[in-house]
Amino acid sequence: MGMGFGINGHWIQIQWALDSRPMPIGRTTASVGRRDPSPPRRRRNVRRLVALGAGMWYNMRIMLIVNTKYRLCELFGIPIYVDISFAVLLLMFLLSFGSFGYGLTAVLLLSISVIAHEFAHALTARAFGYQTKDITISLVGGCASLISMPRKASQEFLTAIAGPAASFALALIGYVVCMFMPIQSDWLFFVFAYLGWMNLMLGAFNLLPGFPMDGGRIFRSVLRAFLSRPQATFVAMWVGRVFAIVLGLSGLSAMVNGGSFGFVRLLIAYMIWQEGKREYLMAQMESSWDYGDFRARVSPPPYGGDEEDVDISRN
Repeated sequence: MGMGFGINGHWIQIQWALDSRPMPIGRTTASVGRRDPSPPRRRRNVRRLVALGAGMWYNMRIMLIVNTKYRLCELFGIPIYVDISFAVLLLMFLLSFGSFGYGLTAVLLLSISVIAHEFAHALTARAFGYQTKDITISLVGGCASLISMPRKASQEFLTAIAGPAASFALALIGYVVCMFMPIQSDWLFFVFAYLGWMNLMLGAFNLLPGFPMDGGRIFRSVLRAFLSRPQATFVAMWVGRVFAIVLGLSGLSAMVNGGSFGFVRLLIAYMIWQEGKREYLMAQMESSWDYGDFRARVSPPPYGGDEEDVDISRN
């Protein structure tokens, strides 16, 4: 599962090219100043079907984009959303466990673990004065959308590592309960055993250098001790892309050999490839801004940081 945090602004860009010019019924003959006869009825019907299909496809894409997230609740002032793709993950778990009760329990434990992971990011960022717009869980994991990103390398390091740390803490709780507490119920033992195993996997996977996942952000924050922010982002992006290639190949192998969750690995690999490039372009754009001693007045705390005046040119 891929989890992490990112600046508010993950969007889907619709690219749709339609010829707005009216479709002529016939060709104009300049020599005689009249129109040719109308095209055959079959051609007109084909055009109408193509136009109708294009319109239906366009409307379907709009519906899929607009209605992808549904609000679950709000904790610590942060809305929690679930993406419609999460239903696919629910179905996969129900089928893989072979038992509705255990499969549903596994999905609920996964959801709680992902939300706890993302809240660790959000609350750590809040401690530095950076607010979170929302948290979304989906097929490929979770994401805390920060209104603005931590600028200092130390703040980025602590914000990024907070998520895996929360996952490891939950894993430790599950392990301690299973090992040192008498549990008579098989279902209750499964709850704590799966809680420990799942969070151990989540924490370890997110420490891998798949920028902009947690491990990639940690890697970039360390590189910033030696490189500028754009240079560190460039290195982290390409290390993340190598990781994405390996992850994608493992996903393909799993799909060919009948393994489970192979296509989820492909989706995460694609996300890492695309989002890493976007983060690098943002870092380049920020480095080109020359503010000098300019200080921008932003919103008062908590949205604007610790002070009302914030130096936005600070790296």
